[in-house]
Amino acid sequence: ESLARVMNYVDATTKALEPHVAAAKAAIGLAYEQSVAAIGPRYEQAVETMAAAAKQVGPALTSAHATMEPAIASAKNALTPALDAVMVALQPALTTANEALGPTYAQVAVAAEPGIVAAKEALAPALDAAHERIAVMDTALGAPGAASTLLLTLVATCFALVCLPRCLNFRRGKNKAKGGKKGKATAASAGGKGPPAAAPVAEKAKKPKVKKVRMCQFCEVEVKKGHEASHLQGKRHLRLAGGDVPADRCWVYVAVSSSEAQGDGALAPSEAPPPPTEEELAAASGEWETVTTAARKNEQRAAAVARRLKAAAAAAVAAAHEPPKQLRVHRRCDECGIRVRDGATIETDPDNENRAYCTECWGRWADPPDSSEPALFKPHVTPFDKGT
Repeated sequence: ESLARVMNYVDATTKALEPHVAAAKAAIGLAYEQSVAAIGPRYEQAVETMAAAAKQVGPALTSAHATMEPAIASAKNALTPALDAVMVALQPALTTANEALGPTYAQVAVAAEPGIVAAKEALAPALDAAHERIAVMDTALGAPGAASTLLLTLVATCFALVCLPRCLNFRRGKNKAKGGKKGKATAASAGGKGPPAAAPVAEKAKKPKVKKVRMCQFCEVEVKKGHEASHLQGKRHLRLAGGDVPADRCWVYVAVSSSEAQGDGALAPSEAPPPPTEEELAAASGEWETVTTAARKNEQRAAAVARRLKAAAAAAVAAAHEPPKQLRVHRRCDECGIRVRDGATIETDPDNENRAYCTECWGRWADPPDSSEPALFKPHVTPFDKGT
């Protein structure tokens, strides 16, 4: 009974699937026909193109075969004796190897036979398709074996195009190397009898090194690295330059040669000029002008005061032309809490722009009411203050 039930279920399933199977077969057949219809013209066009190419290449292949046949025959005749000699020389070794490897070869053949048979069965469809395509190409080319010849020719052409430039470049490199070696050998064999060597060029005289020393133009002293701040805060510098002169205007870089500089970087004492004669002193006595240190300091102080006054005047002019500062806009009175949306006018406190008051609060501030009068406004009460 179970077997009968199974058979009935199978029959019912088969009958139910028959329409679907028929529909699938019809769809597959239609797709196959459409594919054949789409590929057919292209296939015929490809066959016609290959036939035309074979007609064009056929004469060239025939002439190439006729041209190469004598060379092939001569090469065969030249290589036959050498091949015979090689075979005679290798015959003992081949015999010994065959005797040694005979049992092993038999075992390997027996072990590999199932794999070889399976590989042949797996590759049979591909080989049959390849043979059919080669037969079609031979038929299109009009001669048996023409397809194989054409493929070999294409492979040889590609190989020549790839390898020939590299071979030429290699030969050129070797020729260049040989030419360089030959030139060196020729120069050596000549015993140094070549064109006379150029005379050595006289070296240019080196300029003396110049060292720049940083000095203060007001104090007339050298300021070393790391002593800038202490020099600017010194009493002498503040007295001579004033406190408002920037640091970059105080420094002056003086060029000093290395022979005039000492090891610690201080200025070397300059050479004193020869003392003037009595005639020179008498001639220049009316041109001399005595300048004391006090007069020079007074002039420097006056110049510093003039600079300060000029800077103060410039600042006052800039402040006069500067537009008035825009005060902050407020939307709520900081005194009674009324807002602009309620119709109140809010004015910012000129002494504190972070606070603002309404016009009523400003009026009470300008004219405060008596303490006996009741207050005109109620203090702001939050929901948290109602319970207290």
